[in-house]
Amino acid sequence: HRGMSVVLHTLWHFNIGHAMFDGLYPAFLSLVQFARQDEPFRTILMGTHDKSVDAKMPGAYERSEKTLGMIGGLGHLTLDSLGGLAEKHAPLHRLEEVVVGRGLNGQKHDVNANLSLGGCRLLDGCRAYR
Repeated sequence: HRGMSVVLHTLWHFNIGHAMFDGLYPAFLSLVQFARQDEPFRTILMGTHDKSVDAKMPGAYERSEKTLGMIGGLGHLTLDSLGGLAEKHAPLHRLEEVVVGRGLNGQKHDVNANLSLGGCRLLDGCRAYR
């Protein structure tokens, strides 16, 4: 897969808010830390679909996955499209460049019980994310 890929895992990515701010934002901030935030990237989602959510909200996962792929500009891949982790003979995929991991880039909770996005001020991550 040519170009930059960003690997992320998020719970409840059927909800676009969780997908964008619990999953993509911390991974995007990793790109900011490497000064690569202006380059197009492919989103690789390592989460799976909950069948009960699929039954109640058909297409919710796919809409969020497609949106994350559009934000990065190079589309998206999912664990299923990569062959899954449980497959005995899953195909190999070559990623030209990949950023994996997000460290402590998620939401922060301060002593005043305020939530804020990590790296928003220090790295100007929120402006870059817009």
